[in-house]
Amino acid sequence: MEDILAVFYKYRTDKNVFIGHSYGTGLSICALSKIIDNGDISSVVGVILLGSSYSSLRTIPIWYLPNFILDYIRPYMGKAFTNLGYHPSTPETIKSVESTAGEQNQTYALFSPFDN
Repeated sequence: MEDILAVFYKYRTDKNVFIGHSYGTGLSICALSKIIDNGDISSVVGVILLGSSYSSLRTIPIWYLPNFILDYIRPYMGKAFTNLGYHPSTPETIKSVESTAGEQNQTYALFSPFDN
């Protein structure tokens, strides 16, 4: 969370918009809560949350697994995401391109937002 706040405070202007997607929605809400607590919310003029599913990220047990296990179960997680994340009529070619792009993500990156 501190990294998100550091970026906000370094680059903020008079009018800022927070944008979050997927788990980023929860991170945005947490960051905004801290910005409110600091009394700096006046420069935030908007919030856009896409694919929102806010829950406490730390209550999801899978994020406590070591990276090598996350790498091992990645195909199963990817299949579950594909089943839930796409409309049934989405062409397989689009799913394939998105899946290939997602395989480039490193699992260690999943942990950085959860550090306090």
